[in-house]
Amino acid sequence: VNATAILQPVDPTNRLRYWRVDLIPGGYWARWPHYRYMHTKLEAWRLPCRQVGFLDYDTIPLRNFDNVFDKCGANEPLCATMDIVTPKKHGLKCPNAGMLVILTNLTTNRRLVNEAEREGHEGSKRMLAEQGFLNTHFPNWKELPIGYNLPFYADAWQRLHHNSSYLYHRKIDE
Repeated sequence: VNATAILQPVDPTNRLRYWRVDLIPGGYWARWPHYRYMHTKLEAWRLPCRQVGFLDYDTIPLRNFDNVFDKCGANEPLCATMDIVTPKKHGLKCPNAGMLVILTNLTTNRRLVNEAEREGHEGSKRMLAEQGFLNTHFPNWKELPIGYNLPFYADAWQRLHHNSSYLYHRKIDE
């Protein structure tokens, strides 16, 4: 796909840089087939910059949140908000991978991709797919305030008007 041609109306001055990535199949539960390629976001670790902010396609920015890089800090390998919506084991602190701030590193990328592909090939079932995977590989990830990735739930729209949220994470119907 020629991303430049498709996005020309969005980026008429061609300032955006597009990075081709391969799909990375990882371990997931068969009842959630939409998680099959969620590990593809591991490709962010090989981007040609020092620090990356990654957003899922179902997020909606509410205001400029460039300050997330300051909030994370220059030396934290992984920052995210805690997943407070997805069912999981009681007491499990897990990052919501819909918004990540990471330090890029080719060695880390290769290690993560190899492990994800191995798990996918073996048919491993990992709780929360890439979120559980990241939690295992970055057990000391830095937690950001929930407003940096406000999840969808019943009263979310009401809360948007009463706090300083930066990003709203929609629930896409499957």
